[in-house]
Amino acid sequence: MVSADGKAIVLPALLRRYPTAEQNERLYLVMAAHEAGHLEFGTYRLRMESLMDLVETARRRYGRSHEAMPDSLAALFRLYPHPRLIHDLWVVLEDARVEFLLQAEYPGLRRDLAQLAADAITPRDPAHGLTVKELIVDCLLRLSTGESESSAVPHAVADEVSILWKLCQPILTTSATAEAAVRLVHDVYVQMEDLLAPRADMTEQPKEDYQAVGAGPAASEQGADAYRPVTNWAYRGQMNPEFIARDHDQPVEQQSGLERMASQGGGSKERSGGGQGDRRGEQESTTGDVLGGGRSLPSVVDELLTLDVEQQVPESPDRSQRADLYPEWDHTIQDYRVNWCRVVERPGDSGSDEYVSTILTTHRSAIRSLRRFFESLRPQAFRRIAGQTEGEDLDIDAVVRRASEQQAGFEGGDRIYVRREKKERDVAVAFLVDVSGSTGRLVESGRRVIDVEKEGLVLLCEALEAVGDQYALYAYSGQGRTSVDVLTIKNFDERLGTTTAQRLGGLSPRQQNRDGAAIRHAVAKLRAREAKTRILVLLSDGRPLDGDYKDEYSLEDTKAALREARQQGIDSFCITIDRDADSYLRRMYGDVRYTVIDRVESLPARLPRIYQRLTT
Repeated sequence: MVSADGKAIVLPALLRRYPTAEQNERLYLVMAAHEAGHLEFGTYRLRMESLMDLVETARRRYGRSHEAMPDSLAALFRLYPHPRLIHDLWVVLEDARVEFLLQAEYPGLRRDLAQLAADAITPRDPAHGLTVKELIVDCLLRLSTGESESSAVPHAVADEVSILWKLCQPILTTSATAEAAVRLVHDVYVQMEDLLAPRADMTEQPKEDYQAVGAGPAASEQGADAYRPVTNWAYRGQMNPEFIARDHDQPVEQQSGLERMASQGGGSKERSGGGQGDRRGEQESTTGDVLGGGRSLPSVVDELLTLDVEQQVPESPDRSQRADLYPEWDHTIQDYRVNWCRVVERPGDSGSDEYVSTILTTHRSAIRSLRRFFESLRPQAFRRIAGQTEGEDLDIDAVVRRASEQQAGFEGGDRIYVRREKKERDVAVAFLVDVSGSTGRLVESGRRVIDVEKEGLVLLCEALEAVGDQYALYAYSGQGRTSVDVLTIKNFDERLGTTTAQRLGGLSPRQQNRDGAAIRHAVAKLRAREAKTRILVLLSDGRPLDGDYKDEYSLEDTKAALREARQQGIDSFCITIDRDADSYLRRMYGDVRYTVIDRVESLPARLPRIYQRLTT
């Protein structure tokens, strides 16, 4: 992103998004070029004075004439009923304008921009609660990167998107300006109001507390809001409409800095680190000679890309423990922190197996029913496949049919055998259970959350033993990124018995929960299993929290970990027993299936049924 004073372009210190250094260098170049383009082509030279007529139009249209005159573009956006929506429209169209001009001015960037856009844009799934507004903005974003309408636009909004995209065409010209982009954004927003009025999709009162932040993964948490910002591009930085203000609000040195940067073709200052604090090394350079064909890179980039960041995993003094390092997604720098978290896997603490024995005795009747039901899901050892050219037995029906055909003068078919084919369920599932300190709270029945979780796991084990699937149980907690504990209750190759019962009995509330690291470790365990279907089930009682690992940072990392699991062929399902989860669940679990159990006491009965639906 461009800094507030317009004198620096802030880029991540290290990129490892692609497998080769060459690919990451091209990404780095395009990221720098994109931000320099905003300076060169005047995004932040726009002043609010030139938009006063548009301000008056918006104030009158939305009944805000009594409010103070907006002093920035962000304040102008707050006049609209859906400020996040118009903010995203501005980001999409202004980025499209800048990239069009970059490709016209620097043809050497065209291929890289097209390739990175194709890699970075991941459409949101309408099945996960996407609103019409969000779907339309996604479509405009994809079209702005060059994707065809046939692949980018679902049939449900094809008419609306077609009208809006035609309205956007003036932005894709060499004469388009930053001011023209803002005016076009207003026109598109108004047109969306008219188009979606019959659906009543723009008439509700949104619960939006809009703040001017970038519409990338750093956008503020969205739960039940009327519009959730776009979060699905990797190489475009944040755009801040607060930087576009009135002339009297901007210091003289900032104006001269912006003008000087633009006249030079967009200078850049590389910082080691993506934030405001650590400035261990800086190097100033101009990007004019690399934007044309990408022939060279600043030496600091070469140095950063060759840094040896692979840390050695510290040896654990206890042979029963193992430690692994995992990355963590940092949405503030739009990149992974490599080998950031240390996960220590060890056997769960042993307790008394009387706890499990009591549950088995108390729920004896329910367990018998569960076992019968899940045994019925186990496939027969062999299935009979008729009409084969070879096999162990004759297919009597096929033989009679062939004899009749030959009697009538036809040759008859040769598929007269039955083959018996072995049929097995081929499922591996890992259950990952949150045992952070919050599981010690009491529920209405007077029991602790963790006791209800343990009861559900006991019933689930009985069901899984009956159906015969591969399964493992892990609990997780910890304190800090270097001490994430994953406790083995039952590993895949362990038999269900006294050891598992004692570990279940020994489970107790522990410390905090760093969900992303625990998920990545469970995914690694699943990837090592030979199975056609691999499933991860996460059972949690609330949002991730581990010191500074909280709020948006933790939500974005957990979401990234679940997305990584899906990319590696692992289906994830998340179960939460937090009644107040609506405020963050859609943001954190939006890419995977999840459910909320509002009555904790119902978890033991529901857990086996949830598993049955996942695997049949």
